[in-house]
Amino acid sequence: MARQETIEKLRTTLLRRRDALARSIRGDMKLLREYHSDASGDILDNAADTAQDEVNSRLLEVESNELRAIEGAIERLKDGTYGTCQDCGKPIPLRRLQAVPYVVDCIDCRRLAEKRSEPRAAGWSTPSGPYGYSAN
Repeated sequence: MARQETIEKLRTTLLRRRDALARSIRGDMKLLREYHSDASGDILDNAADTAQDEVNSRLLEVESNELRAIEGAIERLKDGTYGTCQDCGKPIPLRRLQAVPYVVDCIDCRRLAEKRSEPRAAGWSTPSGPYGYSAN
């Protein structure tokens, strides 16, 4: 299958996922409002409601982040930059796009970014020396 055909299929996947997430987010928000309006009961009920409220809030946050990423991918489809790594400008392999259709970088650039963001052990500075790090 040609790259463009695969990208068209991914467009459909993104649009469907966007719609499903939007419905889910609306449901989550409705559920949170209901929890807040039914805030009556004893201390244990309120504690359980608070815990459930936190879980629902976190789920809403995760879904909202994914929705933003999908909307970004749809914009890139419109402007012709979809499937191009935002860091190096090379095409993102189709297998990576099929795994995560809203990804913005190739695997090499992602690994490099993750490596740069890894916390460094105390007492060690930037990479150098024969083993990659030198003492401060």
